[in-house]
Amino acid sequence: MPRHAFNRGRRAAAAAGLGWALLAAPSLRAEAAADAPPAPQLEIGLGATRTPSWLGSSHEVVHGTAWLNAEYTTRDYGRLQASTGSLTMDPSLNWDPWVKGVASFGFILGYHGNTSIGEGPSPRVSGSTHALDGGVQVVLSILGAPLFGQIRKAFSGDQGWIGVVGSYLPIHPTQDLTVAFVPTARWLDKHQSQRCFSVPEGQSDLAPYSARSGFQDVALEVAVDWRFARQFHWVSSASRRWLTGSAAKTPLTLADTQNGCSTGVSIHF
Repeated sequence: MPRHAFNRGRRAAAAAGLGWALLAAPSLRAEAAADAPPAPQLEIGLGATRTPSWLGSSHEVVHGTAWLNAEYTTRDYGRLQASTGSLTMDPSLNWDPWVKGVASFGFILGYHGNTSIGEGPSPRVSGSTHALDGGVQVVLSILGAPLFGQIRKAFSGDQGWIGVVGSYLPIHPTQDLTVAFVPTARWLDKHQSQRCFSVPEGQSDLAPYSARSGFQDVALEVAVDWRFARQFHWVSSASRRWLTGSAAKTPLTLADTQNGCSTGVSIHF
């Protein structure tokens, strides 16, 4: 979602694509049709995040976060969006050449396996499970609710395909307050699942395990965005992720329910 290969310190920035990132996230913001494109938008924020130390970990870590979200709509070439992500959505750069209200179709350059949002692998996994990926995203409006789907392929040759489906459900109690519900589900093909969750025979003290394709998790993120001054917003987010399929069954997993939270202040330009 507009919501990269960083070193571990810089990856912390990916964890806090809160408020505006979710409110304007991957093509999920409804925009009235107009002859002139909307003005560019930019959000920069600082805060703190608490997430599992890795996917399936029973231990949580706290770290500082910084985030950036931007959107630029052209007159003839569609919309560009960039985001450092959220507690459940990966960082991405999106280009949507076709946009009509809520609906859109576009291309994604993303990054998956973020340790900063608890998606890194178990320390027992040899090799890396994070990488840049590329793919497509489609957004549709069903009964007024935006539903999105992504299919992405890791550029790394030893990784596979990732699919994400979800929705964005905002509530506006006041003009300056938005509460957004973001349910998602993540699917991995067999190659990607084995890369993340398999335990080779004789490699450790754990029982051998061969992962299969299927849904890795379902998650719900709730974000609150409160504009307390003209350009300044307090943004906070909480998430719960339920591991499923091979992610839950692998002996690498110590806890199949993963929680996260983040809070901070951002400025909008």
